[in-house]
Order: sequence, then structure tokens, then C-alpha cells
Amino acid sequence: MLMKDRLSTPADSRDRAAPARSRAGTATQELLRLQQSAGNRAVTGAVTADRAAVQRVPVTLGTRQETLFNQAGPGATAAPAVYGGNTGARADISRGGTPEVATVTVRIRFFDQARTPTGGNTGPRTALAPNDPRIAWATKVCTDAPGTWNNRGKLVSVRKPKTGVGSWFSPDPGGPVQLPLVFRAVPVWDLASPADVEIAVFGQATTAGGPQHPIDAGHYYMTKGANYPFPETAIYAHEYGHLIGLPDEYSQSNPQMHALLHDMDPGTAAVRQAAMDNQAVRRMVLAALARPLYDQLARATGNIAAALKRGSVPMVTALGGQLRAAISDPAVRALFESAVPPTSARLAPRVAAAVRGVTGSARGAAAMAGKVVKAEMAPAAVNALVTSQYWNALMAVHNTAANVGGIGININIQGSGITPSGLWAAAMSGPSAADAQAVTNQSVGALQTGRVPPGTTVQLDPAPTGVPAGRLGGILRGRPGCPEHRDSQDRPDQRVVGRRRFPCPRCHPNAGHPDQRPGAGPRDQRFHPRGAATLAAQNAVRAFLSAEITPVLQTSVTALTTAVGQEVDTVMATPAGSVATTAPKDPAIAALATSMHTQLTTQAAAATAAQGAAAGSTAVNPGTTAPPQAVTYGTANMMSDNSLTFRADQFSDLANKFNSAPGLRHDREDPFKAETV
Repeated sequence: MLMKDRLSTPADSRDRAAPARSRAGTATQELLRLQQSAGNRAVTGAVTADRAAVQRVPVTLGTRQETLFNQAGPGATAAPAVYGGNTGARADISRGGTPEVATVTVRIRFFDQARTPTGGNTGPRTALAPNDPRIAWATKVCTDAPGTWNNRGKLVSVRKPKTGVGSWFSPDPGGPVQLPLVFRAVPVWDLASPADVEIAVFGQATTAGGPQHPIDAGHYYMTKGANYPFPETAIYAHEYGHLIGLPDEYSQSNPQMHALLHDMDPGTAAVRQAAMDNQAVRRMVLAALARPLYDQLARATGNIAAALKRGSVPMVTALGGQLRAAISDPAVRALFESAVPPTSARLAPRVAAAVRGVTGSARGAAAMAGKVVKAEMAPAAVNALVTSQYWNALMAVHNTAANVGGIGININIQGSGITPSGLWAAAMSGPSAADAQAVTNQSVGALQTGRVPPGTTVQLDPAPTGVPAGRLGGILRGRPGCPEHRDSQDRPDQRVVGRRRFPCPRCHPNAGHPDQRPGAGPRDQRFHPRGAATLAAQNAVRAFLSAEITPVLQTSVTALTTAVGQEVDTVMATPAGSVATTAPKDPAIAALATSMHTQLTTQAAAATAAQGAAAGSTAVNPGTTAPPQAVTYGTANMMSDNSLTFRADQFSDLANKFNSAPGLRHDREDPFKAETV
């Protein structure tokens, strides 16, 4: 019985269809009555109200005025400069396509105009001639720069279900709406047609850089020069960001970066701001210690060289044996034979004998190895190796972005301790100088006479036992080049003079080279294997020493960084004046952290007052100057360091304009918000 009640016969189906047809008929009659009373046009509009026509809506985006702390200030500080204007950026926004997208279009007028010595504009604007190479270049920029922004952001909303008369004819249950953001730049070449922005473009003869020719949102350059190491596409993608209303996010003051963190996400701003200040104090302490650490280690390298020299005998023996084995490798001999210049082809039969003459005997190989090891372990050479490796390890802390709650922040310490009179020179006098010296002695070791100092360098005392096997053969077969022509299409160990090839004098200093020595003859060519073998031996010893020394130095810096972090955490979590009662693990580091925290707080308060923000407020006037800063900030972002990182808040102004512009947001759609892709 229950089963029968649940089954439907064909007759049952027909009976159910009848009411549906009746409802449709009733709807049609109601629609006819509406047409008679309100008119066809009104009824059509009611039925298709959410099918808005595609249109372009002009909008004004954000402000373009900003303060950057990118000028040289007194001492180790960065002074401010105000850029741009407050008229906002202009663009068009449209909606359409299948599937639908929101398209942001900027019309750029390109023209020719000179600049003043200080970077201003001077003289008349001139339209580019049809055959001017700047036209093709600027057209490509208009494709590449906006393309970097595509597939980075989207506008999202929810569409409510359709109701009323329209739902009878085109049902729509509603649901999520996603509009990918597409960016375009349209070049304008004449001086009369409408444009959103005007940009002077410079040809290949003018190199960008310096106070007269900086690349900015109003001046583009075909030749970017050495002052701009970023790829051209990244540079102009950054400038395109300005054209859609985004400010720079580098060289910011402390309150400016706090305001930016608040704009990104108010809910997480307090935690991120505290983390950013903590990281800033850590790096200030490490920067203050960099010069004392470097100088003390440099003074100790004589002792380090002496320790290495005591263990050099096994290295000479191993290197000599490898020289003999490597230079006898058939592949290496073939390399030497192929390196003989065409004009000296008659010397080819003598190459094998020359190779044997260089390292054919154990005594000869040992002599060459001993000479190389002695030179590479001399105090001057060890000093250059150790100090450069240590400086790189110290600076690596500053050359990476700090992770502040998932946001990469570049914290730039002005001067980074490079010059003795630079960063924190005033702070490093008196008690601070004594604290810095105490930390230095703990990290590097106090200077001693006659032995390797304790601390970092004591780990270098064990004698090295030899050169890793196979290193020399690999170096020789790899034909090491030199920076002069490593990336050229010439063979790595040769230079082209006229139509002839000769051994590179930098790679092979003992080889004959007619473009340096016009009278050189066949006699010089026989020494080409000696130069190559010497170079390979030098590279092997340097690589071995680097592999031995670098981990030791890095371990020291890592330990110091950890200790600094621990003391900074304590200092910044302790009320002012109470640090001494916390019994810090390292009083000297704690004292430095307290000094650096006080300096940061003082400068941040001065900037906050100058830039129009009350204490605790996030409001910052972007076009107001402020006193010089010892620490500046930037994001790891397209609008800061040109990295391919984008955030949702960078598209929020576009979402707001889209919502308020007529005809872009359809009926039944909630306000759109910006998200990243």
C-alpha cells in the first residue's frame, strides 16, 4: 500500500502537468495585461533588468602624492622627498566578454620632451614621427606592463535569485559571481586625442638614471642603464601600478608602514605592527655590531693564515697528485690541442710534450702545487677570503625580507654598518661602545698573539687534509672562463683578435697573446698548459678553503642572530626601565637592544607627529614630509622591490569604483570585493 502511494502512473504525470500549463497561461495573461497598462518597453525592461549593456565608465583612482625617504640625510639617515600630485589617476573600467571580466584601461599619450638637470620638464611637447623606434618600443611596453597584472586579482560577489515576472521566462537561482581583473594600456600618439596620462619617452641615446633621468610614471626610457637592475618588464609593470592609483611601497617611515599594514587587514594590523618593530630592533642591533665584528675578524686573519699554513703540507701533496692526474686526462689534452690558434697549428704536435713538461714529474707537480697553496694561504689572500665571507654572512640578515604575519617587509638599516663613521656612530660611544666590544669578543674572539683567537675562528685550527678528489679534473674539463667574456659566444678560454682566436690572458696569464705582446711567437704557446693548470689549482684551493671556512662563519652569525632575537624579545616585552631586573642572558646584547629600541621609538614618534597622525592612529598624510629616519621600510611586492607579489587590498579601490560606477554592478548583485587569484 505504501509502495503504491509513492508510485506515479502516466495519468498521474499528465494530471501534474496540467496545473503547470495553467500557471504558464496565467503568467502570459498577466504579462499581456501589464503590456496593455504599462507599455511594451517597460515590461521588457522589467524582464531583462539584470542584462545591463557593456559600457566603459571613466573613474579616478586614489592619490598619487607620496613621501619617500630615499634621499641622503645627515649621518646614517634617509631624508624625505615628496613626489607626485593629489589629482588621482584616471582610467576606464568596463564589464563584458564570455566569460565576463572587468577590464581596466589606461590611455597613455607618448611624446618627446626634454628634462631639466633636476628631472623636471622643459621645452615643448612633440609628437613622435611615424618611423620613430620609440613607437614600437612603447607599444610593446603597453602590452607587457599591464600583462604582468593580469591573472593577479578578481572582483567577487553574490547574485541573488531572480524573482517577479522576469523569473517566469528566464529563471536564475543566483550564486557566486567572479570577474577576473584584466588590465590594458592603449597608446595615444597625437597631442589632441583624449588620454588618461601623459608620458615623455626617451630613445636609446639617453640612459636612465641620476637626478636628471630617473624612470618614473611620467618618463619612460628605452635604455634603462645599470642604475636599474630589474628587468624592463618589471620596471614598467611597477610604473603601470602608479597609473592605476597605487603608491610606492618602499622607503617608508615607521608610521607609514604601520598605516599600510592596517590598510592590508585591520584585524591583524596590531600583531603585524608589533612583529615589524621587533624585527627592526633586531636588525638595528646586528647592524650596529657589523663593523666591530668585521674589523676584529680582519685583524685576526694573520693568526688564521698561520693555522692554515701549519696544515698545508697534506694539501700540497694531494694537489700535486691531482695535477698530474688531471693534466694527463685525454679530455684535458684535447682541450689544450683545440686551444692552439690557427696560425700556430704547426705547434699542435708539440702540445702533448708541453703538457708532460708542465706536470709530467712528481717534482714539477709538487712545485706548482706548493706555489699555489703558498699564495692562496698567504695572510693577504686569507684575509680577503675570510672577511668577504664573513661580511656576506652578516649582510645576509639584512638582505632578506622579514616575514611579518605572512607579509614580507624589507627593513633597511641606513648604512648597514659599512663605514666606521656610519650607522649608529653616536650611539656606539660610551657604554654602547663597551657593550658592542663585549659582544664582538664573545662572537669573534678577543685579539690574541701567537694563536688563533677563541670563539668563531678556533674552529679553523684543525689542519685540512687535502683537496676533494676530482676537483681539478672537473675544473680543467669545464674550461673556466673569466668575467670579461664568460657570457660571450666565444669559447670560454679564448679571445678573438681579428679573425684569430688566442688564449685569454686573464684566464691563462702565461700564454702567448699577440694582442698584448705583438712580438710573441711559438715559444710562448708552449706555456698555455701551465697557465691553465695554475688557474685550476688556484680555483681548487679557493673552493676548498671556502668550503672549510664558510660554514664556520655562518654558524657564528646564526648563533649571534639567535642571541640578539632572544634579548630583543625580552626588551620589547618589558616596560621601560625594568629591563635590568629581568636578568638577561647576555647583558651586553640586552643593553644594545634597549638603546636601539629607544632610538627607533623616538624617530617613529617624530615621524608620526610630522605626518599628521596622532599617537595610536593609523592616519598618515602621504604628502607630508618628516625628519630623517635611520630605518626605512618597504614591502616585498611589485610596488616596492618589483617582485611578483600582489595583495587584495591593492585592488580594493578598483572594487569600490566598480560598485559605485553606473551600469557596472548589475541588479541583484551584492557589492563586489577584491581578492587575489
